[in-house]
Amino acid sequence: MIEVGILKNFDSGTYKAGVQLAGSLTTYFDDISVAKNIPSSALVVGNYVIVAIPQGNPRDACVIATWPQGSPGGTFLALSDTPSSYSGQAKKTLRVNFAGNAIEFGVNADLIAVLNKSWWYENFASQDAWASYIGGSGGYTRSLFDLVLKTGATNGSYSGFWAKAAFNHPHWLATWHYARIRVQSDPANSIFRVYWVRTTESIPPSDVANMGGFRIINGRIWAINANGTAATQTDTGIDLANGSFADLELLGTGTAIQFYVNGNLVATHTTNLPASWYYGCYLEAKNTAAADKQLRVIRAAYKD
Repeated sequence: MIEVGILKNFDSGTYKAGVQLAGSLTTYFDDISVAKNIPSSALVVGNYVIVAIPQGNPRDACVIATWPQGSPGGTFLALSDTPSSYSGQAKKTLRVNFAGNAIEFGVNADLIAVLNKSWWYENFASQDAWASYIGGSGGYTRSLFDLVLKTGATNGSYSGFWAKAAFNHPHWLATWHYARIRVQSDPANSIFRVYWVRTTESIPPSDVANMGGFRIINGRIWAINANGTAATQTDTGIDLANGSFADLELLGTGTAIQFYVNGNLVATHTTNLPASWYYGCYLEAKNTAAADKQLRVIRAAYKD
């Protein structure tokens, strides 16, 4: 049989409890077992509990669930393997974490349809897509859906590309305008820039040009945007291992730019936002030491 009760006491050492059956002033269960899957933090005196009584024998009774009074279903945040607050989690989906042992908030739900959009390759196959090659001692190769930027072996050398046709976006602050690019890098002693730049800016762009994007500085990924005068940048704390891949994504929300790495939100910027215009994609690989490094662009997608 199953009974509803009120938790009167709980011993976390023995994992046993005292329970008063709901609606009864005289019926108590003392020193009964509590299911070990219930975290001790949830066993608050005064909470409602469900007591299972096998074959009606009180000696075998066990508390199998608990929830705060006035909240019959309990609260999601009361679980010990979830975040402790909803703050900053608006519109995010719920998912199992990478280790498979807890629940966490994941990608913004409004972004899911965009992230599921098919990769867009067209301009990587077009001679006209990458409008100009910015010099230096580096070189480049290109084949269908595959673009390689090489820094060259001289300290400070770089190569760059301006893809005005490939990402012809309206203003980034328009809701849900989106761009995505997949890169593979050889990061040590190098700076890679992946910027979506206003088409009226000079090329190569400065780091305060009207743009939004990413810098990969000696393997560390930074989110950055600027308004033509000043920049806002965030160290994402993510290191891109040598030869590893990363999906770098920008999303306009109407009042901010969100930055995603491999589908995870890593920064949200609301200051120094770029001015309204059309945008193209600028890629650059630059050495900070005398060693040949490269950035390989594998795929790209966009959604207006």
